Amino acid sequence: MTGVRRFHLFEIGDLPGCPAIIRDAFTDYLRYAQDTFRPYLAIVTLLHRALERTGATRIVDLCSGGAGPWPHLLPALSDAGSHIRVSMTDKFINRAALTHACAQLPGRGDFVPEPVDAMAVPESLHGFRTLFSAFHHFPPNAARDILADAVRRGQGIGIFEITQRSRRGILRASAIFPLVLLWAPRLRPFRWSRFLLTWLVPLMPVIALFDSLVSCLRTYTPDELRALTTQADPEGIYVWEIGEVPAEKSTVPITYLLGYPLSAAGRRPHLRHADICTLLPHTGNMCLLETVQDWNDEEITCLVNSHRDPDNPLRRRGILPAVCGVEYAAQAMGVHGRLVARSKSKPSAGYLVSLRDLSLKVDRLDQIEGALTVRARRLAHSGDSVMCEFSVGAGDQVLVSGRATLLLEVR
Repeated sequence: MTGVRRFHLFEIGDLPGCPAIIRDAFTDYLRYAQDTFRPYLAIVTLLHRALERTGATRIVDLCSGGAGPWPHLLPALSDAGSHIRVSMTDKFINRAALTHACAQLPGRGDFVPEPVDAMAVPESLHGFRTLFSAFHHFPPNAARDILADAVRRGQGIGIFEITQRSRRGILRASAIFPLVLLWAPRLRPFRWSRFLLTWLVPLMPVIALFDSLVSCLRTYTPDELRALTTQADPEGIYVWEIGEVPAEKSTVPITYLLGYPLSAAGRRPHLRHADICTLLPHTGNMCLLETVQDWNDEEITCLVNSHRDPDNPLRRRGILPAVCGVEYAAQAMGVHGRLVARSKSKPSAGYLVSLRDLSLKVDRLDQIEGALTVRARRLAHSGDSVMCEFSVGAGDQVLVSGRATLLLEVR
């Protein structure tokens, strides 16, 4: 948990009256920081997978600033198998920095010379959209509109943030002050205006510190991102992957959001909580599953956030033991059984008949950040009983796993 309330304060670089030399200098420093520490290499696998699923051949990078991570991220994507072009865009264009970046990516990188609004991307800019270290600049309504515009146009979108609204994130952001002083002579292309604003009139270290701290206070949590996707995609026609991934050389993980059409993943439209409750004997908050993300005749994948709910009925003295993951899995098995049977009859009861090979990698689930992924794969079935192997995880980590047999009583 962040422990820090979100404040949508202003950043100096966002102000309409901010001089271009100050805005460009700050985006230059951000780009140099990303070139130095390269935190976004941690999301190469995630982005490569999303690009493969959508079949995109072009990335449209929004709010590119000084080109962000692209000089080193695009070659890393190529090494992973994504041979793709990137078109960089921004509302306030740092031409010198983007020209320099494109020279580092001959034939594979370009930038749009006209201003581009992330909330209304021109139809001519067709491709998988990305925003690096930029989504926090937008208040909730505008952030929702960015996602909704991608859904409306049927384009994939990826959002990645290295800032975090936490005490640790704020502490790390404070390091920008001395680093700006250190980096000033090293930035290329060299600009006297940037150097003098850093050393002779030390505005840039102060501005960089202020904007970095405000960025942390404006950054969205995974739960807040999830709420925005529900508003932007009310019909549930997109797959949304939201979470955090550790970054090398960083004490703060990268927060990510990936969205793309269900059709790109070859999936059925997913089910929301109200639909799930019609397939289980449970009612109210005892129906623990939030969405069914994907299912076929052999397996099912669900997402849940109720493990972090203080009112979760499975909690005891405020704690949700890891063994409660078995109940999440049992509910996923029950939903899968009704979906495979093509039955609309609500079961009157459900019984866990057997449990084998149970593995608990953690002691409790209520401390897990972000959504849990619950998967169940059918091994055998007979009538209204089914045996499955299951897992409950967060990101790439499996927290609970085993095999179970469930019997649903349908009248």
